[in-house]
Amino acid sequence: QWKALHGPTPEVMFPLAYQPGEIGFCDFTKVKRVAITLRGEPFPHLLFHYRLAWSGWAYGQVIHGGESFVALSEGLQNALAACGGVTRELRTDRLSAASRNRDGSYALDITPRYQALCAHYGLSPSRNNRGVAHENGIVEAPHGHVKRRLEQKLLLRGSCDFDEPAEYGELLAEVFSALNAPRQRRYEQELEHLMALPAFRFADYELLNVRVRSTSTIEVRQVIYSVPPTL
Repeated sequence: QWKALHGPTPEVMFPLAYQPGEIGFCDFTKVKRVAITLRGEPFPHLLFHYRLAWSGWAYGQVIHGGESFVALSEGLQNALAACGGVTRELRTDRLSAASRNRDGSYALDITPRYQALCAHYGLSPSRNNRGVAHENGIVEAPHGHVKRRLEQKLLLRGSCDFDEPAEYGELLAEVFSALNAPRQRRYEQELEHLMALPAFRFADYELLNVRVRSTSTIEVRQVIYSVPPTL
């Protein structure tokens, strides 16, 4: 009674009801509780996770490196291809690969490359507010389900070491296949409401203009690469 009369005011949240084909969520997450290795060497990586809000159908893949635009582009386009259609809206958290994260208008904040990627697929991009993770909860909460199932798969396998990244990717695909099995009927219903995929993929690479040095090398993000001397 005292808490009701004099206690702190609780936060009020309104439940959201999504329509079929309305919105998809995507995010990156890190596997922390198990140490994945390749031939005994540590394998630093992330998981890309895409999810349809209405049906709960999900896609995931292994991402080498960090949360770059190339990783976002590759993961998202592979997810849309696997899904077989495109939602009207795409929600992310405040990914630096997609936005500059400055205060002000989101339309001005979004990077040109991400804007071009979404326009290619007819997606309307949106993101959660700063520090309000539950607005991206459709994909944030299932991160834990995916990683728990992955951990169980690894326990049954008896090893976290793989010969090739593709072998690890196949195990992850089995995890998502099992997650999607009870949602198959609902996914088929939502598929009827998704927009068609474009005829071609967007560029899932980055174009850079660099100067070739007299030593026949170029520098890309503080890494030196050799190039043909004719350049």
